[in-house]
Amino acid sequence: MKYRIRRSVGTAVLVALSLTLAACGAFEREGGNVDEIRILVAAPLTGDSAETGRDMVNGARLAAQYLNEKGGIQAGPFKGKRIVFRKADDQLETEAATTIAAKFAGDGDLFALTGFVTSGQAQAAGVVLRRYELGAVVSFASADYLTAQSDNLVIVSASVSNFARVAADFAASVLGVRRVASIAGDFSFLDSYYGGLDDVFKRNGVASVSRQTYADGAAEYSTLLTRANNARPDVLMSGAFQADAGKMAAQMRAAGMTQPFVDFLGEGWGTTFSESAGSALGAGDYYQMDPADVFPEPGTLLAEMDRRFQRQHGVGVFAREASAAGGGTGDGAADRKVM
Repeated sequence: MKYRIRRSVGTAVLVALSLTLAACGAFEREGGNVDEIRILVAAPLTGDSAETGRDMVNGARLAAQYLNEKGGIQAGPFKGKRIVFRKADDQLETEAATTIAAKFAGDGDLFALTGFVTSGQAQAAGVVLRRYELGAVVSFASADYLTAQSDNLVIVSASVSNFARVAADFAASVLGVRRVASIAGDFSFLDSYYGGLDDVFKRNGVASVSRQTYADGAAEYSTLLTRANNARPDVLMSGAFQADAGKMAAQMRAAGMTQPFVDFLGEGWGTTFSESAGSALGAGDYYQMDPADVFPEPGTLLAEMDRRFQRQHGVGVFAREASAAGGGTGDGAADRKVM
């Protein structure tokens, strides 16, 4: 199987930026005498999630490039204006998100704000922006509580509860598991994921035999893994970002656990995951979600943008490894697959 990495995050920003510009007035700033439309993209550009942040920025750059090739803004008071973007490092932290939102609100030269990986960040930014009667287009975060509690945020991605449903259905229907252990970061959006997992597991008679979380900044998972393994699961499901998921995979295999390792977060695994997992990638099966493998529909604009992103920025380290290993099947290499 092909193993495509990371493009779903970059493509999400393409969608977000396109929606922002297509709306062109939904969150309109005062003053129309501008030479260009400036979009601020909030993304993690430092730390363990910097690879994801770079994909988000690359997606924004690609969207701006495409739209400018078509003559910029197509209609309305900004017709003919070119689009440029500015990037801001949100460090995957809520405090940084509020700072960026305040900066955007105070800078009349910025037309729109997009980005944010976590729902906690998006919600915090939305609270700040509401004071100024402004909003943002959220490119990746999509916890259920965002749509229930925020009225000034446009959510692009599917609900994270549906991400979890996809992973749970894969584990139950394709892998045929009946006992599941999960380990995830203790984030505010986790309840939405659990809601999706439980919905599918209940319908398929799957038991959640171990459910554990870890605090932000953790690097040692051996105790959690031991507890999970003692529950005799058929699979270990991960709700961790790339670096944490890689460390977890490495420690899991070092402890002798052979169960498949299944992602339910939906961020995608790239070089950061690979480097954190190390030699553990040579043992066991790994499955991660990437909607870009089945969406968008052929012939659509998003499909063209997806192809451009792939040509310019690649499909990630696992895609190259899987291709070299004959698709990740046989020859002793670990199966690295997309659900």
